[in-house]
Amino acid sequence: LGRAEQQRREARVTQLERLVAAYEADPTDAQKEAALRGALPEVHGSFPAELRPVVRLAREALGRAEQQRREARVTQLERLVAAYEADPTDAQKEAALRGALPEVHGSFPAELRPVVRLAREALGRAEQQ
Repeated sequence: LGRAEQQRREARVTQLERLVAAYEADPTDAQKEAALRGALPEVHGSFPAELRPVVRLAREALGRAEQQRREARVTQLERLVAAYEADPTDAQKEAALRGALPEVHGSFPAELRPVVRLAREALGRAEQQ
């Protein structure tokens, strides 16, 4: 490789490292996530070897953040179900629970299925009373 090409590759590694660090500092920032995703190679393995470690780190960081978002959604739904079950006559609690449920049955991550089932059962019980 020529010196200029080597410098471009090193600069790309440095850029990705900075994007990963910025995203990990605030994984809720949509702009940081978009910047990181935009800087990643499209196809796994179709990039220079020196990028592999930082690409792996980036994908791991994105995966951790996605897992945290899923866990937070489960927790949110569990809290809404508990609040609604404590007072099923409260229209605001019912509206909040219904608004948080997925529209179509089965079109959501597997980890949400148990809490969605609980929510739908609670709403069904309230409708029967």
